[in-house]
Amino acid sequence: MWSPSNSHTHTMIMLAVAVLLLLQNDISSSASASSSASASASASSFVSSWIPTANAWQINSLPRRQTSLHLSSRPADDFLATPPPPPPPPPQRQEQSHKSRPSLNEMDDAGRILTSSLSTSMRTDNSVFNRDELNNESSTTTATAMATTQTEFTPFQQAVRALVGLGTIGYMINPEPGDNLIESVYSAIYHWDLASTPLFEAKVAVMGFLIPIVGFSSLHLLLGETTTKASRFDGQMPTKPFEWAEVENWNLAFNPVTAYLGSIWIYHQFVHPHAGLPEMAPTLGVFAMETLFGVWLYDLVFFPIHYLMHHSKWGKLRKVHGYHHRVTSHSLNALETVQHSYLDGFLQVAVNVLVQQISPFGGFGHKHFLSRLAHNLVVTYLLTEAHSGYDLPWMSHRIFPEILGGSPLHEGHHHDGRVYYQQYFKYLDDFFGFTKEDLEREKEEKLLLREQQQQQQYQPRVQEEEPMSLVLTATTDKPESI
Repeated sequence: MWSPSNSHTHTMIMLAVAVLLLLQNDISSSASASSSASASASASSFVSSWIPTANAWQINSLPRRQTSLHLSSRPADDFLATPPPPPPPPPQRQEQSHKSRPSLNEMDDAGRILTSSLSTSMRTDNSVFNRDELNNESSTTTATAMATTQTEFTPFQQAVRALVGLGTIGYMINPEPGDNLIESVYSAIYHWDLASTPLFEAKVAVMGFLIPIVGFSSLHLLLGETTTKASRFDGQMPTKPFEWAEVENWNLAFNPVTAYLGSIWIYHQFVHPHAGLPEMAPTLGVFAMETLFGVWLYDLVFFPIHYLMHHSKWGKLRKVHGYHHRVTSHSLNALETVQHSYLDGFLQVAVNVLVQQISPFGGFGHKHFLSRLAHNLVVTYLLTEAHSGYDLPWMSHRIFPEILGGSPLHEGHHHDGRVYYQQYFKYLDDFFGFTKEDLEREKEEKLLLREQQQQQQYQPRVQEEEPMSLVLTATTDKPESI
């Protein structure tokens, strides 16, 4: 398995250039069952707060380990799984002192201290490696993997999965009903005067963020305290869920909206004039394929950019993305979806504008207007869901766990910046080894290597003196006389 290191930066750059050139347990379950499941339940966007505020630039005053985007004030496993009970303490040896060392999770490949999320120790007495602690970490990792892997589906999830499959088969057999439905929807939009305005698509995207953010922020009022705690990764009620509605925090909502709409206005004025609406509606097949292709392409193109935001040797690029990782002590809130710095948001908008121009059928500049609207609604919802801090049975990673990472993986990413760089899917993270399992495997390998080095370092000196003692014995013993 390919493991992340600093040497992969060049690979990510090449991938970014190449792509840029050519581009989801029902809620009705009992609260107690949900509570037990949540203990092992597993743990952004192109609308960004680009207008700088004092809070936005606090990243400059953070310690260096924070600006590396590898840290959280709490370990990621606190949000993804409940650690097993601690093992019994190892026997103490009074004649030797026990020295502790920084855990390997605190170090990067160059040996610099980065995080303090693990407490594994190496004993210096006879270089005995505390394998009970390693088993503890492995159990936590296993629980995390179990929390993010779904083996059984609820009736609701099965119905949604079956609906997608049966709908696809039905359309392949008889596409006319589906095509007629799409034609009726587009006809209503086409004859709506507002749809012809240059900022209509951008306004749809804003609403695509606004509605899910308000919905996820208010969800605890609907679920109640018990179910909410059982459904959130940190097991707590949301922290300041309505922060955006407070008068003193007007900029948290105002900045992203005005900055995004203003940017799209500039784009249409000076780069790409707004084109009129096409007269013909797309078929259902073309509509579905263009929408799904756009979501996939956005995730693909932004992946190397996101990776570089965490691993680039240019520190300013990491600081640019640091404000988006401002929440580290508790689970995310949906508001974090649109909290970015200028450059971070610009890159996401630029990627989205680019992929919105590409159709798998007509090439560049031929993606249908209706497909673009659907694309904006899908990506804005998925991004908000990923930042919601919830793990609920109707969410995308629960319905399609085979392909979508959803909120558990993105929650994990926000608390450990070395894993899970994809926004929606997870195949690239799996392929490149950017997962908790691969990270734990790498830690174990490093610990074993450190154990070998410790064993060599603390070997008794007597082993070095044995050959000399044999020589002295041989020269001082006199043979018996004959």
